[in-house]
Amino acid sequence: MAREFRILSELAGAGFPAPRPRALCTDHSVLGVTFLVYDYVPGLVISDEAAAGRLTAVQADEVCRELVGTLARLHALTPPPAPPARSASATDYLRRQVTRWTGQWQHTATRDLPAFPRLARWLRDAVNGLTADYEVTVVHGDYRLDNLILDPGTRQVRAVLDWEMSTFGDPLMDLALLLVYWEQPGDGLRQQINVARGLTTGDGFWTREQLVSAYGQATARPLDHLHACLGLACLKLAVIMESIHYRHLAGQALDPLSAGLADATPALVELGLAVAAGQGLAGLAA
Repeated sequence: MAREFRILSELAGAGFPAPRPRALCTDHSVLGVTFLVYDYVPGLVISDEAAAGRLTAVQADEVCRELVGTLARLHALTPPPAPPARSASATDYLRRQVTRWTGQWQHTATRDLPAFPRLARWLRDAVNGLTADYEVTVVHGDYRLDNLILDPGTRQVRAVLDWEMSTFGDPLMDLALLLVYWEQPGDGLRQQINVARGLTTGDGFWTREQLVSAYGQATARPLDHLHACLGLACLKLAVIMESIHYRHLAGQALDPLSAGLADATPALVELGLAVAAGQGLAGLAA
């Protein structure tokens, strides 16, 4: 909550479309937990296949344009100085992410997946083998279509939601996560990941290649290490899905979404390995 309040306050000062924060309460005598109050933003959220299906092909194209343009706008913001003892290196950020999510796997894995350590080893080698450093920006951490509130008439982004995983790091991680969540007709393993299913398969929605091209044109940012970020995004999401599955098995997450994620983790690991095997972006269609 404190992290989200801090980043939302900074975004409000920069005029970026996000809910304006009003208060952060750390007094647990109020609700029993730390909580955040921010402005209500009305609008359209494309959170299921039915909502996506109501868009015409032209409107879907507009949504894709806004999606990429807003991400480019976020990554153009000047981040504050790095905290003491924290490197401003994007490569160091990627190394920390690999360490964090492989470590988290040890705490929440519910099964033995030999493919997971193979992906982790490839990621360590890929990140350690980067020969250049990259720009550090604000990173949303969970940037995807259903985390946007759109104007119902113009499809412009009114607000980006869910900033609890935001940080300062490699902006291509936001792009990579968006691409892993993205779904295209003909995808194989993506169908086993029961999150944001069917949102982007209709007429007018862009391909992953179009998203990458538009982002590259909007930011003029080097994309030469996107493959490493794609593999890391697959591993990160695999760990997150396994953590939810772990809580479900423990009786702590009994909602339908949590109950349907048993197949998501192995599918994401296999997608990461398809990327690692040299397929790159095309590996996400495996």
